[in-house]
Amino acid sequence: MANSRKDHKGRKLREGESWRKDGRYSYRYTDIRSGKRLTVYAKDLPELREKEKQIAKDLEDNILTDGAIKNLLLINCLKDICPLGS
Repeated sequence: MANSRKDHKGRKLREGESWRKDGRYSYRYTDIRSGKRLTVYAKDLPELREKEKQIAKDLEDNILTDGAIKNLLLINCLKDICPLGS
């Protein structure tokens, strides 16, 4: 059986979570729209898990996150608002 990963306080870390030597926690995930790996940081584990919940909810509801919004072009936004007739 593989050993579970734990933080410095002995708490089990989930997949994608890690504890950094500077005391912060990080969560890495892949944005399904862009295919890019993104990282979220938090001061403590409960705060990180709240951010994970929000990310999962946003992805499930197809809500654009900060990283996805930065990649949008104005022309794509305009195409959604007022499509041209064919």
